[in-house]
Amino acid sequence: MNKKKKTKPDLNKRNDKAKYTDDEIERKKRIDTIVKLIIRDRIPNDVINTSKKWVAVNDTKYTIKRDHYGNETYDIQEADVELFNKKDVPKYTKFMSEEEKHELTYITAENDIFKQRIQGFKGQEYRIKVHTKKVNGKNEIIIDDLTRIDIIKKKLKKSKFDVTSDNIIEIVDIYCSSKDRNQFRKKLIDAKYDENFVEEQVKQYNKD
Repeated sequence: MNKKKKTKPDLNKRNDKAKYTDDEIERKKRIDTIVKLIIRDRIPNDVINTSKKWVAVNDTKYTIKRDHYGNETYDIQEADVELFNKKDVPKYTKFMSEEEKHELTYITAENDIFKQRIQGFKGQEYRIKVHTKKVNGKNEIIIDDLTRIDIIKKKLKKSKFDVTSDNIIEIVDIYCSSKDRNQFRKKLIDAKYDENFVEEQVKQYNKD
């Protein structure tokens, strides 16, 4: 029986329940808000399901830029995020403004995530690579790459070879920056990893 080839997710699609346009997302004033909205609104739920989830932003790479009005904005290139179940939910009142609701949501999410981390919960982790281009004078967010990194970390911890925390960080970076299996192998060899360990990792590479 022939194996059905797994098709890559279409990262050009948007979540069909998106609340904000790409241009509106890009103009948000908090870096983590921009990343959260990219995950929630820019990526469809069949790729990353954010329904009833909080999105924690663990790391970002970005540059600061200014729009044509001179306002400071963030140009995000890369971000690591982690998904947590919504165990606590914000309680809004009818007298709250939209800004107050957003702030309460932000505080509730941060507190809920903090409590779950203390309890040792680990969520699904993803690394996204993005860039923004102008289309008809408006920002359009392009998803260049998306990698599920918690699975990579778990496999590294189960390796028969000794893998340190620093190794895990480096190998995840190498994995995410490699375009194919051959490049992944070459980068691991260049980083002076043991040949047998390299072959163990290459067998688990699945981005081809």
